[in-house]
Amino acid sequence: MKLDYQMIKHYFSYRDYLKQIFPFRVYKIGLDAGFTCPNRDGSVAYGGCVYCENRSFSPNSKGSKRSVSEQIQAGMEFYRRHFKAEKFIAYFQAYTNTYGPVNLLDDLYREALSFDDVVGLSVGTRPDCLPDEVIDLLASYSKKTHLWVEIGLQSMYEDTLTWMNRGHSFEQFVDAITRVKLKGLRVCVHVILGLPGETHDMMMQTADTLAGLDIDGLKVHHLYVAENTMLEKMYAKGGINLIT
Repeated sequence: MKLDYQMIKHYFSYRDYLKQIFPFRVYKIGLDAGFTCPNRDGSVAYGGCVYCENRSFSPNSKGSKRSVSEQIQAGMEFYRRHFKAEKFIAYFQAYTNTYGPVNLLDDLYREALSFDDVVGLSVGTRPDCLPDEVIDLLASYSKKTHLWVEIGLQSMYEDTLTWMNRGHSFEQFVDAITRVKLKGLRVCVHVILGLPGETHDMMMQTADTLAGLDIDGLKVHHLYVAENTMLEKMYAKGGINLIT
């Protein structure tokens, strides 16, 4: 007997969501639009998150800097050739993609949507980089295209956030979620499992807490060690254990 995939899963995957929403094959193109983060440039801290090396997860952060249009064009060609993709979501992925003047953000988002085959935007950001005027801008784009706001939380625990050098609090996260949802925007939250000092019960409490918030999606990572990070140095000294 053939089992229904949806019947044996305990979650609704993003892949299945896209198949439900769109009548064609859609892929996300990760972009590096040249932003930084407030915990990198000294606004709230220096050095960035201890685990972060954008080149380890954002292909367009590697090599020479290309425009958003050039990155999208190259991404479309790649996914068409290798995965038979038909349409695309422009994913502003690297660093903090609302950390800039509103007119600059508007120009970049508009540039991404200038391609006929780009059918959506996904904007990665931090809780402390969503002032009301930026949320208003995102809300205006949600009326034009399929838009997601991806907010990095990583942990709900203040001690862990401090250890990671995140530079924001859980309270700021809740405030950002509340204001974004008041505008009717789709929100995906990013969390990391296996952070030092967090027990299984603490991770389950994170799941319970997020389930009680008005969010639409959840991206779950296991903690991993990327080269050229502070975490790599900690790991080399034997101070970090990774879950398997």
